[in-house]
Amino acid sequence: MSNVIVTGASRGIGWATTEALATRGDRVAAIARFEGGSEHVAKIAEPIALDLSRSDDAERAVDVAESIVGPCTAMVLAAGVAEHAPIEDVSAARIDRHFAINVRAPLLMCRELAKRAKARGTSASIVMVASTLGIAPAKRTSVYAATKGAVIAMTKALAVELAPFGVRVNAIAPGVVDTDMTRALRLEPGEAMPAGAELLRRQDAQMKALASLHPSGRVGSARGVAAGILYLLDAEDAVGTILVLDGGLTAGSA
Repeated sequence: MSNVIVTGASRGIGWATTEALATRGDRVAAIARFEGGSEHVAKIAEPIALDLSRSDDAERAVDVAESIVGPCTAMVLAAGVAEHAPIEDVSAARIDRHFAINVRAPLLMCRELAKRAKARGTSASIVMVASTLGIAPAKRTSVYAATKGAVIAMTKALAVELAPFGVRVNAIAPGVVDTDMTRALRLEPGEAMPAGAELLRRQDAQMKALASLHPSGRVGSARGVAAGILYLLDAEDAVGTILVLDGGLTAGSA
């Protein structure tokens, strides 16, 4: 059994990873904002309410987690924000928010876990959640794609820096995954958000269109990505690996 930190643990990939870790017997420090409550997480993990868009919360996150579950030897950085827009609608605030959560917070938390692992003389394993958009961006994703490209670059940089100290750093790059974030409707500039049956119809059409981009003919699942994350956590020879799980999205056209 290991003590593991998971960010973005209340939903999506973070929640699926928390479930998978708890099922195999790990103790999980589950970090999220918990805007919808933490009851479901508290049944299997230790919920910790932090806002990683705040640098002070990101800097103290590892310390808070270890004060609750004990020394941690693994960390999964799944918290993220994705708001797609054409470049003319991109604001400085949008850029700052994306980089604060998707890039700054993981870097600060890696710094803190690495310091503790070095001081204790223990090994550790870190997995970041990147995206195929950091490898092959699409239109209207300039800000998000920039942050995920940064995640891939910092994964490799940290991997070569920390491997001599027994700290492995890797990343997983999913394609489109069926989560609440993905189902959030992509609106045209100035378009009002539909409601009721029309909203459901538009969401279904959006997911079908996204699935059609994949040679596999379907979008990924959070549980499938979680399985890849657990593999990277445990694979001793994975150092600076970017594991692409995208249903063939970046391999070629459907």
